[in-house]
Amino acid sequence: MALFLEPDAQRNLRHIPAALHTEFPDVIQEDLEAEVETVTREVLATARIDSFVPVLVHRFARERLLERGVERSGSVDRAQRSFLASSN
Repeated sequence: MALFLEPDAQRNLRHIPAALHTEFPDVIQEDLEAEVETVTREVLATARIDSFVPVLVHRFARERLLERGVERSGSVDRAQRSFLASSN
């Protein structure tokens, strides 16, 4: 990773695959982890403020899944609120 991440940002990044799995239960956990790793590398390449990295990674990974037409569960709002609360 090109940018040193504070421990809080690192911890929040580790929780993203689980948050996405709650929203997209039909996607294999390993696939979500790979997607998050890819997006993390892309975000870190241009990141200036590390505290925003987890929020951006979650957003961009989620958008990619939606663009692929992956179906979401009915508990989407709760999963999003949970992730955003843990990021702050």
